[in-house]
Amino acid sequence: MDATKNKLTATKYNITSFPTILYKQDGNVGKYDGARTLEGISFFLDRMNAPAYLDILSIDEIGAHSAFSDNVTFVLAYSTMRTEAEFQNKVEKITADFKSVASKLKQHASFAIMPTSDTSHIANYGDISVTKVEPGRVSIAMKSAHTASADMLAAFVEANNYPLVSHFDNHNFKRLSHIASKYIVAAVVDYERTEETSAILAGLEHALSPSSSSSMQDQDKLIFGHLDGVKWRTFIKHHRTMLPAVLLLDQANDLHQTFPLPALGNSPVSTYEGTLEKEMLTVVRSVVNNLSDQSEWRTSEPPTLFEKISYRFTSYYP
Repeated sequence: MDATKNKLTATKYNITSFPTILYKQDGNVGKYDGARTLEGISFFLDRMNAPAYLDILSIDEIGAHSAFSDNVTFVLAYSTMRTEAEFQNKVEKITADFKSVASKLKQHASFAIMPTSDTSHIANYGDISVTKVEPGRVSIAMKSAHTASADMLAAFVEANNYPLVSHFDNHNFKRLSHIASKYIVAAVVDYERTEETSAILAGLEHALSPSSSSSMQDQDKLIFGHLDGVKWRTFIKHHRTMLPAVLLLDQANDLHQTFPLPALGNSPVSTYEGTLEKEMLTVVRSVVNNLSDQSEWRTSEPPTLFEKISYRFTSYYP
């Protein structure tokens, strides 16, 4: 429909950016909140057409299902070795709540349900567990999952629905940058400088490895990743950042800090990789351990009138 002509309907559903999509699910009307681009809308439609959850027998079966959500899947697992009625009632309730949350949040997250007799999994996570699973990473378990309500399950998913290192782009930046009490830490790079970018991302992975990050105090308050500083040039300009750099963002309060990184230039790649590994570790530790120091935070430059109009159509995205 033409929302400029059907103004009463547009007002009823608080439609202010175009084009957009309304959808009705389980009797409730929802609104698409992604980028106003072909890529963003296509991604949304693919998610809405996908199943809300998978029935699996092992974690290995998740496969391509999690590609929609940056290879992160939330898995409800329960023991098949307990048959008493009280336990079965708990399984029935949490399964129903989990399916409800999966249906509600499937445009943003991937879900799976796994009945299991794997004694190792049960020993690590309990007879009933909800875990965030990312291949090659340590799984994060929800506390007291066996007594969790649907609201508690949804809150766990929304607060943890990102990989260890995210690729920030139109499909996820707005959602991730507005998770309550979380900050964005983005390596701002030029992807066409492949050797430089590879070294920077390898340095970030090293800084976040268990051996490097064990002493970091506030890592759970941060969402790490990288973004295309060329594609996002207007956004980067407003944050007074030159490539390459690490950008620390407090989107809720429009505050940021910038940590410049050395460029590859004419340096030998092997030398640069070693330099970046040390530099990135220093930067990440500085960010993590000094979040409470507000003295270095700055506000972004206000957008021009043209940029404000552009943002209206792209919903803040670059």
